[in-house]
This record gives sequence, structure tokens and C-alpha cells, in this order.
Amino acid sequence: VSAEVEEVRAEADEIEPGWSQVIWRQAMQYSQMLKQKEEQAKKAQAEQQRAIAAQQAAANEKNNAEKAKYDAIKAKVDAEKARLANADQAEKDRAAKAEKAAQELLKAEEREKQSKAAFGGKGGMKKGFLG
Repeated sequence: VSAEVEEVRAEADEIEPGWSQVIWRQAMQYSQMLKQKEEQAKKAQAEQQRAIAAQQAAANEKNNAEKAKYDAIKAKVDAEKARLANADQAEKDRAAKAEKAAQELLKAEEREKQSKAAFGGKGGMKKGFLG
């Protein structure tokens, strides 16, 4: 590379004496300018990628918050449904017990009537018993 640099300087001095210093300075300035532009482009791209990542993270965080809120509401709804179902079942159980108790009372009353009718209602002995 250094041999090539010397060749270019020699050619520049052949074309115009003292030109090698001017061209070399301009070439270095141009090279530095290109490097700066390249670095700026890399920085801009990196910043853009960071911004996109930040947007995605914010969107994910928002989605997670909304999902958590939805899950909490759904859990409350499910709990309320279960409570209502249990209340309905308890009411059905109470109604079934009440119905059973009423039937047992009716049967007991019927047995009592039959018993009274069998004994004649006077506290005596049952008809047909020993005579």
C-alpha cells in the first residue's frame, strides 16, 4: 500500500509540482468524511433498531397488561358462574329435601289416619283382632 501511495504522489508531482501534498490532504479529508458518514449511518441504523425494539417491547407490555386484565375479569366471571351454579344446586337440594319431608309427613299422616281408622278412633282395639 505504501508503494502505491508513493507512486500516486510521484504522479501528482509530475503533473503539477507540489500537488502531491494538496491531493494527499484532500484525499485524507475525503477519506475521513466517508468514514464519518459510514459511522453516522451505522449509528442511525442502530438507533432505528433500538427504537423499533422499544416499540415492540412497549406493545408486548401493553398486550401482556391487557391479557392480565382480561384473565382477571374472566376469573371473576368464572367464579361468579360457579357461585351461582352452587347456589342453584343448593336451592334444588333444599327443594328436594323439602319435597321429601312433605312426602314423609303425608305418609305419616296417612298412616296415622289408617291407624285411627283401624282402631275405630276410640282408642280401642283394632277391628278383627281377636274377634
